[in-house]
Amino acid sequence: MKVTTIIDYELIQEAMKYSNTKSISEAVKKALSDYVSHKKLLELTKEIEAYSLKYKLDAGKF
Repeated sequence: MKVTTIIDYELIQEAMKYSNTKSISEAVKKALSDYVSHKKLLELTKEIEAYSLKYKLDAGKF
């Protein structure tokens, strides 16, 4: 998909540096992919916290 947008030059350069990419397109794809992965992990973390395991014994009772 082709997109035209205005993005700060320094931000793109920094994204390319940290993602080890050589083109703007690669950097944007990598940044979006990483962002989506991060958000999915946050959602999973919330689900795990909501259904955390309850233990009858703790380490102090052994």
